[in-house]
Amino acid sequence: MKRRYKIKIRLLMIITVFLLGFSITWGFANNVKAENEIGGNNTNLVEVVIQSGDTLWDIAESYCPQTDTRKVVHKIRKLNDLATANIMPGQIIKIPTMD
Repeated sequence: MKRRYKIKIRLLMIITVFLLGFSITWGFANNVKAENEIGGNNTNLVEVVIQSGDTLWDIAESYCPQTDTRKVVHKIRKLNDLATANIMPGQIIKIPTMD
């Protein structure tokens, strides 16, 4: 009885390690893909002066309409060291654009 229990525990541990490794690999691959979509070789940066009423979401949609807006907003925040999505009129920010 003890032997079966030990085998089941080992099998469960092996499966857990495999699934954890797979999840980490899959997550990393998706992150690289997202970075390549809006940060790869086909990306240019433009500087935009923020106007009253502008939001990062609207800017992201207008400059990268074919890319997931959430990813573009994240990239804009990362490029400009923005802790939040709050932007002010007159502020100049870098925006990734797709060729």
